[in-house]
Amino acid sequence: MLTTNDPEALKNTEYLVEMTNGVTVAIKTDNTNVVFVDAAKPTTVNSVSGWTELTRQCPRLRDLERWARRTRFSWDAYEQMKKSLQPLVGWGARQNELSTNEAWDTALQHLLSVLER
Repeated sequence: MLTTNDPEALKNTEYLVEMTNGVTVAIKTDNTNVVFVDAAKPTTVNSVSGWTELTRQCPRLRDLERWARRTRFSWDAYEQMKKSLQPLVGWGARQNELSTNEAWDTALQHLLSVLER
């Protein structure tokens, strides 16, 4: 937690915090003291790119892809897909290589394209 008695000290500053899963988070403040958080890719592990590489790292993604092929698009289906995806890639992933924004974006875009067919 960042604390200060001097609000001026928080203006236009940036802090980098490394999380336990290897994700580095940038916490930034602007002149109105609004805090912005931006997660960067882990700096200690290799990021996974591409759907094929993601499925090599996490075969359960193929099950989700098969589900998306059998499912008709709806907002409920989209939300269910995202909820199922959260423990596999992105911030909720247990494998460091899969806990990146890139892995989340790649998986979500691929599965959404399958679901929308």
